[in-house]
Amino acid sequence: MQEEPRPFPAHPPRYGSAPLPASRYVPGSGAAHPDKRVEAAGAGSLASEPLLPCQQWEEQEGYIHGVDLFNHAFWWEAHEAWESLWARAEGTQRLFLQGLIQLAAALLKHHVRSSAGSVSLAREARGKLVAVCQRERLARGERFMGVDVPALLQAIDAAFAPVFQAERHGVVPPLAAPLVLELSGS
Repeated sequence: MQEEPRPFPAHPPRYGSAPLPASRYVPGSGAAHPDKRVEAAGAGSLASEPLLPCQQWEEQEGYIHGVDLFNHAFWWEAHEAWESLWARAEGTQRLFLQGLIQLAAALLKHHVRSSAGSVSLAREARGKLVAVCQRERLARGERFMGVDVPALLQAIDAAFAPVFQAERHGVVPPLAAPLVLELSGS
């Protein structure tokens, strides 16, 4: 059985109060596929919360819970938490959430040693987040939904650099740097 992913820092930041799941779902691990992992995480009511404008991100409990899940290496669960919001979002908010979903999926693919999947999803995530920066005219230090997106792009580049370089060889080296979503007021 495959080992569960571990958060990058030993004690990553928490921004919300919804409980984290008891275990992480990893495709191919032999664990039963959860129908609704967000519900298993104790956040089932968050999946049906109304979508708020991106300026009210601090009140969007499902988004905050997704960040907590991501930071604690619950990448499948973070994807599920954000997907319910992404399905209802529009414009830049939708693009941003899709970028985060793809980043979580890239980390999960990296964990299961899928070079092609990890690289492809990391590049797709990066492309969405670059588009967010362009649409919102974000410079380093400026935030969208609490995230310094330009700094996140630099962190993605740093973390995935060895993975991108090894892509042709089909190997999956460790990430070079941690990826943690840090939220701060807009």
